Parts: sequence; structure tokens; C-alpha cells
Amino acid sequence: MKSKDALLAPAPAATLVVTTADFDSLVVELAKLSQKHLVFFRIEVGRATAECLYAGDPDTYRSQVAHKDGALHQFATEQAERLADLGLTEQGLRQCLQAWFVVQDLPRDLVRHLLFSHVVELARVEDGAIRRTLAHAVKENGWGGKELRNAVLAVRAGLPIDADLSTAGLQPPAAPADAEGGRKPQAGRVVSRFERQTDDFASTLAEWDIVAADKVTKLQT
Repeated sequence: MKSKDALLAPAPAATLVVTTADFDSLVVELAKLSQKHLVFFRIEVGRATAECLYAGDPDTYRSQVAHKDGALHQFATEQAERLADLGLTEQGLRQCLQAWFVVQDLPRDLVRHLLFSHVVELARVEDGAIRRTLAHAVKENGWGGKELRNAVLAVRAGLPIDADLSTAGLQPPAAPADAEGGRKPQAGRVVSRFERQTDDFASTLAEWDIVAADKVTKLQT
């Protein structure tokens, strides 16, 4: 007869088998949730912010930002704690503003196929016609964030956005060799880094001079 403790003990859990197919289906479901709720929320945040601070006018926003307008910064600073409860920061609000400005110029059926990361990338393209072309490519060709980002970098570098003219539809280009992530480093930053490293090296030499020779192993010499 089993002991009382054995009878009360929970039965061992069945082994749950999770496959790559499960991961794929979960990602698809999360993408749908993002498109349905996250994109809508961020765009509406942009709309509400634009209407309150900039009369809903993109040009007013750009003009005031160009003149270092502090309305958004002041709002984000004064309401930082309450905004944090909503998962929003000043940078996030700026992205939401840009997202709202972008979708105003896109057909509704295209917006439904975009993730928020897509909208953020599209905001980096000034030409409305090119933005619509890229948004169509996201919908028709299933571009992810990486493909769209490379296409946006190509546009900003003045390069073609179709990597293969012989294939129907836009084929995403590779990241341009001089893409923003691979820009030549600024001279000032290089000099500052070199000075810091030089100071560190000089300090190390000074310490080396006072290290007792008999404390140094063969591997360290």
C-alpha cells in the first residue's frame, strides 16, 4: 500500500514537445497582434501628440524641431513617470509622431501589413512615392525589417532598390557598403579615442616600471 505522502504527491508532468513549427506559428501570431494592436497604438499616440503639440501638422513639427522646439521634451520630462507606465519615452514619442506622419500618406490596406519597425524605417525616406513603393514591397514580397532597412539605406545612398531586375517584384538589395552603420569614423572621435588609449598605455608603462622583476613569469614577458 502506498504511503499517504505518495498518494498526495502530484503526478509527474507529461513531457511537452515543442518544435520549430510551434515557434514559427507563435511568431506569426505575435506579428498579427503587433499589427493589430501595437502599430495602431503607436500611430494613435503619434496622432494625439501631433494634434496637441503641433496642431496635427507635420510641417509645424519639423519646423519647430529644426528650431530646437522644446515642447515635446518638456512634455516628456514633466510626465516621464506617467509615460513610463504606458511604455513611452521621449524617443518613443518621436517615433510615434514620425509613424503617424508616414501612414497619412499610405493606403489603409498597406498600413495593415506593416509592423511598427517597418513604419519607423519608412519614416527615414523623404519621398512619398518611394515610401509607397517600399510599403508595397513589404506587403507583396513579405519583406522583414532587415530587407526594408537595406532598401532604405540604398535609397538614402542614391542606389537602386531592386537587386534583381530579371525577377518579378522588388528584390531587396544588400546593405550598401557605405551604409550608415559603416560610415567612416569622425576625426574628432578617433583623436579622442587615441588620446585615451595613449594615456592608458602610458599609465600601464609607468606601472610596469615599478613591478618587481622577480614577480613576472616567463609567460608574461
